[in-house]
Amino acid sequence: MEIKGFEYRRVELPFVLHRLPQRLRYGRPTVPGLTLPDGEKVIGSTAILHRLEALAPEPPLYPADPQARAAVEAAETWCDEVLQDAVRGIEMALFRRRPGALLSYAEATTLPAPKWLIRAQAPIILRRYSKARGADDAGARAAVEAFPGYLDRMDDLIGEGTIGGPSPNAADLQLGAVIMLFGSLKDLAPMLAGRPCAALARRYPPMIGEVPAGTAPADWSSAVAPEPARRR
Repeated sequence: MEIKGFEYRRVELPFVLHRLPQRLRYGRPTVPGLTLPDGEKVIGSTAILHRLEALAPEPPLYPADPQARAAVEAAETWCDEVLQDAVRGIEMALFRRRPGALLSYAEATTLPAPKWLIRAQAPIILRRYSKARGADDAGARAAVEAFPGYLDRMDDLIGEGTIGGPSPNAADLQLGAVIMLFGSLKDLAPMLAGRPCAALARRYPPMIGEVPAGTAPADWSSAVAPEPARRR
């Protein structure tokens, strides 16, 4: 919204409790959702970026060249359908082990939620959200094992010029948001060391909140340890 120069009002909803009002308003229980001044409703980050591009073509979030645009859209779709869910599953597994970590992310909230209430409700909320998304520990472990390959793919996209240019495109924004969240999971953040794709997160303000080191299960260590010979 800021890149396109639109004025906007940000509405924050309580974690997990957002699902019902979003379903009623947009037909889907997810965030983000966008309501335009004329009442048009758009749900999902990819759909929102495409709609904003149609409303204000400059500055562009998608290349004019058809082949380059297709590459950006493919990267955006991969982020939306694969990478984002992988990080969310990992995050939920870590939150279930340390529910109190939610408090650090709650420092950014605009909602008047007292810390004692967040702490008391965290285990219940996390169980319900994990069940709704089908997130379990086995899936999180598999996502951690797959993540070096995901990072390789992002580095390849940078090398090809699809992402990582001087002006952010839609895929930069999508991937950068996910990498920013991944970097706040301190047991896993070493996987980003030396990676070109780590710079994508710097297109955003610093992340508020973290899951502290020492939270991940011991059997994640082999997947998390950086490989010195890995292609950069």
